[in-house]
Amino acid sequence: MQPTPKPVLQRPLGLLIEPQDTLFFRDGRPFGPTDFACSQFPMPQTVAGMLRTHLMHTLDLKSSQMHNLRNNADMSLCRRALAFIACRGPWLTRPGKDGKMELFVPPPANLYRVNKDKDCRQVLLSPSDKDLPGWTPNRSDLRPLLPPKGENAAEPETRWLGPRAVSAVLQGKVPEHEDMVCPDKLFTWEERTGVSISPDTGTGENGLIYSTRQMRLQKNIALYAEIGWEAGVPDEVKAAFDAWGGWDKFFPQNGVLLPFGGEGRRVLVRKADRPFEWPCCTADTAQRAFTWLISPVIFYQHERTSGTRLPWEPMSCGKLVGATCPRPLAVSGWDMAGDEAGRWISCPRPTRYAVPAGAVYFWERGKHADQDKPFIAGETLIQLAESAKDRANGWGLALKGQW
Repeated sequence: MQPTPKPVLQRPLGLLIEPQDTLFFRDGRPFGPTDFACSQFPMPQTVAGMLRTHLMHTLDLKSSQMHNLRNNADMSLCRRALAFIACRGPWLTRPGKDGKMELFVPPPANLYRVNKDKDCRQVLLSPSDKDLPGWTPNRSDLRPLLPPKGENAAEPETRWLGPRAVSAVLQGKVPEHEDMVCPDKLFTWEERTGVSISPDTGTGENGLIYSTRQMRLQKNIALYAEIGWEAGVPDEVKAAFDAWGGWDKFFPQNGVLLPFGGEGRRVLVRKADRPFEWPCCTADTAQRAFTWLISPVIFYQHERTSGTRLPWEPMSCGKLVGATCPRPLAVSGWDMAGDEAGRWISCPRPTRYAVPAGAVYFWERGKHADQDKPFIAGETLIQLAESAKDRANGWGLALKGQW
């Protein structure tokens, strides 16, 4: 059964994640002494893992007790509530001038800079209606993405987009310069050198020096994430959770200090004043629309269909006529509750490749589609992840816009 693209997270609670030092999130490559390890932007599973571990410790639950927790009658309803929790994020945020927080997301891969007479401008690429000589896509029905007539796309945009810029892109318009921010205004990378510690003596090992590149957020910049209920959670579970103390038990007014990322880093997690309101697309998306990933996603159907669907190809939301994807991300990690095969022991997750945030897919309503049904369910925010676990962990969040 194909999942609906509607997000699973209901009644979100906004969380601000404020680092107390640099952050370190290793990618999926092996790392050992004398290596240089590079941090990457935190993945959805990293945020979800931090929040779920905190909830487990507060509820005095072990990872082995998470199996079949929804239907475990021996557990209290309050503890069983943890099985219905969903998370999403993170994104970067800062306080806005009007009291509302500004959220920043990576630029869409179809937003390019144009260099003409030393005047830097932007253009949005969209699928061409005409054939391009020499065009050989890996799917026969895909069309090339070209700039508007008379323009020359020079290079992809690297600046992150604020709320007004996001709103403009969703309407099919080019964002203003003042609504975009250079990445170094939001975060920077710091290189550090360390010595490998012997597990036997607890002292440094001679000659085993390594280097890391770590992430530091700029002043007044924080990470923003959300936590809440999955769709369809039983009312009695929510009632028991609220009677126990609700979210205030987990996230008190002054925040809670939690480990986040590698090398013992700590962050202060506290509730935001209100959840972020994503910009709405008021343009007509009845016949064609694009989906812009703001969270990475792994499409498992590539493996389950023996490669008939390509690794970057999402579940069908209509007729796919164009796509642009940045370089894939290597994703690994550690599964504290066992894998999907039913093993009840902690084990490493296999390395997979994720489609990163910024990927854009262009859709058209098919000729034989039911015109009475909505085209790409959901108003603005949708979710393209197919695995139930991935959807609950916040993978595959996307914005729907008009082109």
